[in-house]
Amino acid sequence: MKKIFLIITALLVASLGYAQQGKYAYVYSEKIFKAIPEYQEAIKTLEEYAKYGEEQSKEKLETVKEMYEDYVKIEHALSNSMRIQQRNEIIALEKEANKYQSDFFGENGAMSKKQQELMKPIEDKVLAAVNELAAEKGLDLIFDLSIAKITIFQSNSLDLTNEVIKKLGY
Repeated sequence: MKKIFLIITALLVASLGYAQQGKYAYVYSEKIFKAIPEYQEAIKTLEEYAKYGEEQSKEKLETVKEMYEDYVKIEHALSNSMRIQQRNEIIALEKEANKYQSDFFGENGAMSKKQQELMKPIEDKVLAAVNELAAEKGLDLIFDLSIAKITIFQSNSLDLTNEVIKKLGY
């Protein structure tokens, strides 16, 4: 616990030392993104896409469950080779369902790619507006207080959030 406190204190002192040398400001990216209609549409599209993936995954797993339940009911009546064949089919179907889930929701899956496809242009637009404002105002550093919530005090005069939103045309 002491180490964490010391690290946070060191970072705060270092950032204050840097801040005294340069010009700085802050934004709340969360507020900026919420002001962008395309962002809201992208979120809605991603939610629908995730719901679709969840439904497909659930269907596949439900099929596996039903096949297993049917197998358990008739297992005693099957020959050894038929039992092995049925189990292998169930296992193969389960692997397929798990692969679908991984391919859709995994780190480099379809969901991740869809999110990148929809969000990257919006993020790039916001970053360009922030960079443009920084250049216009001669700023050396802009904090995102939606992410870095380690401020003890912040002056409203340093908040560029609304200016970024205006620069984006919203």
